[in-house]
Amino acid sequence: MRVNYFYTLAAGFVIVVLLSLFALNSHGTARETIISVLPPISDEPAFIIGTRVLDLDGNIRRIGDEDGVRPAVLVFLSSYCTISSRYLPELNALAETAQKANVDFYGVFSDPQLSWGDIRKIRDDYGLTFPILFDVSGDIASRLEPLVTPEAFVVGADDRIIYRGRIDNRFADIGKLRNKITKFELSETIHRVANRNG
Repeated sequence: MRVNYFYTLAAGFVIVVLLSLFALNSHGTARETIISVLPPISDEPAFIIGTRVLDLDGNIRRIGDEDGVRPAVLVFLSSYCTISSRYLPELNALAETAQKANVDFYGVFSDPQLSWGDIRKIRDDYGLTFPILFDVSGDIASRLEPLVTPEAFVVGADDRIIYRGRIDNRFADIGKLRNKITKFELSETIHRVANRNG
C-alpha cells in the first residue's frame, strides 16, 4: 500500500506539470508569460544603469540615467550580420516607442575590428536617430554577455535585467524569413515596462 501511495503521488505530480505546460501552450509560451509579469531574469544587478559611456559624437551618456533614473534598452548590433542589418531601418520606430514610454534606447557595437568612422557610416547610411555606443573595450558586452546579434536587453531602473532576446520573430531560422511577424517581444516588453512604471 505504501508503494502504491507513492506511485499515486508521483502520477498526480506528473499530471499537474503536464496540465501546467498545456495551459502555457494554450495562452502563449513560457517565455511570453515571463515577459508579461516582468520579473527580473536575475536578482543580481547588471551594473549597467548609470554607467558612463561615449556615444559616436563624443557625448558622455549615463545609461538609464539621462534625465533621472529609468529603464534602458540596449540592442547589440553587428555590421557583418545580415539579420542585424535588416533590423537597422526599423530600430528608429522602436526607439521612439521607448522614448514615449520614458525608457532610454541605445544601439551597441562591440566589434573591436570596427573603427569610429565605420560605425558612424553605418549610422548615417541607415539614418539611425537614437544614441549609438561603440563598446570598443567590450565592457558593456562583458556585463550583459550577448550571444548573438541582434540581441536586445531591457534593464530596469533597479539595474536588473528584465528581458533579453530577439526583437521579434521575423526570422524562423538563420536567413529564413517568416511570411508574417506574429510576436513583437521587444516592443511588448517596452510597453509593459511603461505600464508598470506608470
